[in-house]
Amino acid sequence: MKMRTSTLCIVLAISIALAAEEQTVPTKTPLSDPATRSQRAGVVKFTFGTPTSVTRAGFTKVTVQDQFTIEKGHGFQSTQGLVAYDRGGAAIVRPKDDYTARTYGASRTTSDLTSALVEGTNDNAFLVALPDGPYAVWLIASDAEWDPPLYEVWANNAKKLDVRIPRAKFVFMEPFQAHATNGQLRIELKGLHGWILSGLVLGKEGPELASIVAKLERNIFFLTEPELPQWKERKAASANPPLQWTAAERQQGYVVFPADYTEPIVPSFVPARATVGKPLTAFATPGEIEPASFCISAYKDLGAVAVELTDFVEEQTRQPFARTNVTADVVRCWPQRWSDWGGKGEYQVVPEMIEPPVGRAAYVPAGEVKQWWLTVRVPQGTPAGRYRMSMTLRPEKAPPSVLEWRLLVLPFTANCSVPKHRWC
Repeated sequence: MKMRTSTLCIVLAISIALAAEEQTVPTKTPLSDPATRSQRAGVVKFTFGTPTSVTRAGFTKVTVQDQFTIEKGHGFQSTQGLVAYDRGGAAIVRPKDDYTARTYGASRTTSDLTSALVEGTNDNAFLVALPDGPYAVWLIASDAEWDPPLYEVWANNAKKLDVRIPRAKFVFMEPFQAHATNGQLRIELKGLHGWILSGLVLGKEGPELASIVAKLERNIFFLTEPELPQWKERKAASANPPLQWTAAERQQGYVVFPADYTEPIVPSFVPARATVGKPLTAFATPGEIEPASFCISAYKDLGAVAVELTDFVEEQTRQPFARTNVTADVVRCWPQRWSDWGGKGEYQVVPEMIEPPVGRAAYVPAGEVKQWWLTVRVPQGTPAGRYRMSMTLRPEKAPPSVLEWRLLVLPFTANCSVPKHRWC
């Protein structure tokens, strides 16, 4: 009987010890692992500002006190030299002036993601715990009161973005690709005069990320969700019937066509079937600056499209002039208010500016048209003749294609003592 009692006591003691050991060594559950937590979240979204600045719904607030820890799963590498500002202006309010209020209605001066920021006076990095692999990162930066500094964004030992914000109130919103390694994605911020950060959106390429970015872009640059029901898009009627895609064109994923540079081209533009695949044509005199334009109509998502140029070469003499005399930019379209009746009305998507084909400017999504704007400066002394240039279009997600530009150089010089238009 004594032996049975002793054996029972030993078993109980071992059981208690094992239970205590399990309590003192916590297990790493999926929910406690930052990388898994971020993976479950799908798209990770951060807004930067002060503890009291507005936080956009669905975003995680980051302040100057948030240094990276494994437990938190995100934060700055260092909190030294960080300053936060809350500029306000994100709320839609009715102007105090009665005439302005009646004419324009309630309005805002910035958005809920660009009304605050964190500024760094030293080079720094922002880290996010994520499963290893590639990610699309969207960076948003703006200062509603002061001209922002110029800085660079690096990841994976490579420069990803040159952040150039012209002046106060302008918004920089561009994507780049980065890889998470060893469970972390590291975004480095480098600038001689510091850097600023208003928001970050990270995730895998796909419908969820695309939907979030589209909504964010609309809210920042145009209308917020409460304002949208008050506005209706005014769509321009197409002069051409819908394009009937051939099997080869669907396989290619896109078609290319020349465009009249005086004609407004919007993402919903429908080209005439007769123009598809035709070369660009232009004429100019020696010393003249002449534009030309072509468009890509995408059947499927093309990603970023790069354009490679050759030299212009005369057909008979083979006399060249260098490709460095040509610039290739992209026409950017965005919505603008067409009519306004006290905070409601119509808007229209219009071509607004010509910009370098970098970042999202060179992206061509499925079902849209993107316009490239070419400008050639014919060198003085160029012999008259018929010149040709080959342009290779290299979409990120589709096969390349070649487009020809035919330029007629005239046998005289245009004397413009006072420029009367931008190309003379």
